[in-house]
Amino acid sequence: MIIKPKQNILKQAEVINQENLFEALIFPMRREEFFEKIFTKKALVIKGFSSKRFKQIVEEQMFDLDLKQMCENTASENIHIWFPKQKQDQQKVKSQKNNKNALKDQDLTIKSIETEDPDLACVSYQRGGASLYFGSSLEFRNIYCKSLAFQMGMNFGAYFTDFSTMGEIETFWSRKGNLTDYHIDFQENFTLQIRGSKIWRFRRSGLEQPLLGYTPHYQNTGNIEEQSKVHLNYHSIDINKQYQNVRDEVYEVQLNEGDILYHPAGIWHQVECVSDESISINFSLRQLRQLECCYQPKFLMPPCLMIPRILKFDLDKSVEKNGKKYSVNLNKDSIVTLNPFYTINKVTDFPQIPKELSEAQYVINGLYGNEDFSSQVRVQIIAKSKQSQSICDLLIKLETKISPQREKTIAVRSQWTLGTLIKLSNLAFNSGLIDIQLKNLIFNGVLVLV
Repeated sequence: MIIKPKQNILKQAEVINQENLFEALIFPMRREEFFEKIFTKKALVIKGFSSKRFKQIVEEQMFDLDLKQMCENTASENIHIWFPKQKQDQQKVKSQKNNKNALKDQDLTIKSIETEDPDLACVSYQRGGASLYFGSSLEFRNIYCKSLAFQMGMNFGAYFTDFSTMGEIETFWSRKGNLTDYHIDFQENFTLQIRGSKIWRFRRSGLEQPLLGYTPHYQNTGNIEEQSKVHLNYHSIDINKQYQNVRDEVYEVQLNEGDILYHPAGIWHQVECVSDESISINFSLRQLRQLECCYQPKFLMPPCLMIPRILKFDLDKSVEKNGKKYSVNLNKDSIVTLNPFYTINKVTDFPQIPKELSEAQYVINGLYGNEDFSSQVRVQIIAKSKQSQSICDLLIKLETKISPQREKTIAVRSQWTLGTLIKLSNLAFNSGLIDIQLKNLIFNGVLVLV
């Protein structure tokens, strides 16, 4: 999808910074439209804006495009130097560009070396015609990746389990003719074309939230086998065979200075530099697709995981008044059980109350099990009414009673009707308890419909 705003809209664009990052990246599209029509579904190109809106990023985080300073301050262990193809190879590829069958047999893999030496990288670019690929500074990555993740509601994509930044910002300093051949990423990506032009070519793969990418474009890739087996096992897609015909029916778009591209995880893409010099950066964020989630039935993945994520939830208000949509038919005879992958705790039961929970009465945690047992789902629950508190207290009591069953399947776990839960909570039955409190707890994953 390509958006070319009219002149009066172009004048409204703000300079992009950490505070307005997400809204500015997708402007003039509204966030609701982006999540409904674009996110994880298709690529989006927003064209026509001046690169002046990158001014704050360029000056404060990219050393005003001083290549040597950027190389000296990269957070990457090494700088990748991508060497240009020999002239005879370039002519051969150029002459066969419209012959897809001939291109299948061409070696389009990246020829590169890695170096820790900023001077070698700069000389290779300036005198050797090489292209460079390296990470941003640690400060740039920490500030902007975390800001973008939280503004999008992807808080689980902001940190590793040791709280280091999970996302990354890639820098591409390219020469004309540099080609990054077809491959697949497993991250959600926003690309800013700072200077110059590149042609992007896309094709769908059928991979939804892929656990791994697919990277045949590197000459010395050591994980193609691992990538292939994962895609075949978890997505039932033979990615190797798909790659053989990837050049058929592609969609092509040119990014020019000032343009912004969003491209989702799981989409085939090829990138070619068509200007004498091109500078672009790519914000790369990880979605929720950990291996442990793949082993869980889809009905154990609660609606609260939908992007944008719910971080705080008022149990006394409907799902809709909490800013989400959730349609499910419930009545007093609906049967539920406790989700074995989720827990609910009362905040005042903690010996020390975490500062971020100072306004919450309960907290929901789920999908935990990394080396430090950090949670992929964490929702602060506001529950000020007697009804909400009574039901939450009952669920905590039930959790302690059935904890030995936590590893058992849903089929053999304790189950209750919603009417029974209300009765066990010592509350008088009314339909509002089902439509509000119990529906909310199902939405947030603590209860599962059987």
